[in-house]
Amino acid sequence: MIKSHLLGEFLVKNGVVTTEQLLNALEFQRDSLKIMNLMAIMERNLEQEDIQKIIQRQVDKGEALEDAAIALGMLSREEFEQKFHMDKSLRIPLGQVLVQQEAVDEVTIEEWVARFENQSFDFRTQLPLLQKIPLFSSLAEDRLLEIAGHLKYKQYNAGDLIFGENDPTDAIYLIESGLVRMSLSTHDGLHELGTFRSNQYFGLNGILDGRPRGQRAEAIMKSTLWKLNREDFREILKNNPEVSFAALSHMSTGLTNVFRTIKGDKNVFETNILS
Repeated sequence: MIKSHLLGEFLVKNGVVTTEQLLNALEFQRDSLKIMNLMAIMERNLEQEDIQKIIQRQVDKGEALEDAAIALGMLSREEFEQKFHMDKSLRIPLGQVLVQQEAVDEVTIEEWVARFENQSFDFRTQLPLLQKIPLFSSLAEDRLLEIAGHLKYKQYNAGDLIFGENDPTDAIYLIESGLVRMSLSTHDGLHELGTFRSNQYFGLNGILDGRPRGQRAEAIMKSTLWKLNREDFREILKNNPEVSFAALSHMSTGLTNVFRTIKGDKNVFETNILS
């Protein structure tokens, strides 16, 4: 099974960065995320000229961004509090921060991120999960072990974006633990399509024909996922007709439920088959 569940922990454990370097990077990551979300508020509510004045005051006075805006009368503290929403999809990846802070070079971090995602584990530990996934539940144990050999470990914190609309459809995801929300942009805003939890999967639409992602997937809480790449999944479909049949059935039902959900008939929506 996976020995390290957090990239930072993995890097420190293997001597790639020091604990102090990691803590500095995490602090910068948190601070920059807040600033980017504050900037998003100002861009939605202020003219560019006013934003430039706020930034100039921040530089001149050494104030926090929101304090500079409040001092200039551009936005009140109450408005900031009402409008503030921490969109964690704006978070700068930890590896990128470590490179920017010169704790590690780009080639090294790419190598260690790949090692982190491909840590060895006992394939048999994934059998209970695969046996509960509708796509694979009919397969014999030896077939499931073959599939387990292609799984890639992924961990997401609450608010992390797993994939966005129009991203390449490069994999399906199996949920070991956690909660994932799927949503869809329409002419009248963002519609939540449903949530996925342990022993469910998502990301199937577009796998067969290569269409870009049609939905957005976001972790609602800390989630442990297993990623099955498109090429590996297509090979599984080729060698296991029963999986192909289940996949086509689930996609057909899932699309019908998307349309009904958008129309407001949410009672018919099934979260365990939408992909």
